Amino acid sequence: LLPAYRRRGLGTSILRALLVEACAANRCVGLHVERRNPAANLYRKLGFVPVTDDGVYCQMRWQPSAGDAVAAVPMQEGEPAAA
Repeated sequence: LLPAYRRRGLGTSILRALLVEACAANRCVGLHVERRNPAANLYRKLGFVPVTDDGVYCQMRWQPSAGDAVAAVPMQEGEPAAA
């Protein structure tokens, strides 16, 4: 997200919607993030786990499960509801 749109819950809402769809399709989701990127904390809260780490970038993966983290992470105040 562009800096002007960060820390408003938009990224969380977008990721939640994606993970709900991935769960329904029984699909995994992967991403790469710089190790020092604050978004990595969001990914961890949503259930992504590190797969590889080359010192600069970390590859993370989320996979659906019966008790997946999408429902477990409470929505934040002001966070737009996922469609």
